[in-house]
Amino acid sequence: MSKLFVMAIPIPQGKEEDWQNFADEFSGSWKEKFKASRQKWSVHERTFYQRTSKGCVAIITLEGQEPKKAFQQFISSHDDFTKWFLENIKAIQNVDLAQLLSDPESELSELFIDSEV
Repeated sequence: MSKLFVMAIPIPQGKEEDWQNFADEFSGSWKEKFKASRQKWSVHERTFYQRTSKGCVAIITLEGQEPKKAFQQFISSHDDFTKWFLENIKAIQNVDLAQLLSDPESELSELFIDSEV
């Protein structure tokens, strides 16, 4: 059975274009390394750019057998792609992804799950 790990990370005002340029590189120069990374950790990633009245947010989902463990292994890696990825997240969104893992675990409320879909 597949599991889902989700993160929502704000994009600071004035950094939207930097974030878009970063995202564009996933379909350009870093495409193959991105695909290889996600295959290595056995996860499928979807990233969404959400505009809100309070600012923009990147919503990232990882789906797989153990997506949180895969995320932990990814951010602990020292390959060129991971370094580039983590440096960009830190520079654009001012977030240390390793720190996110020490935050309290999110819980999914059954109240909002539509099992009929």
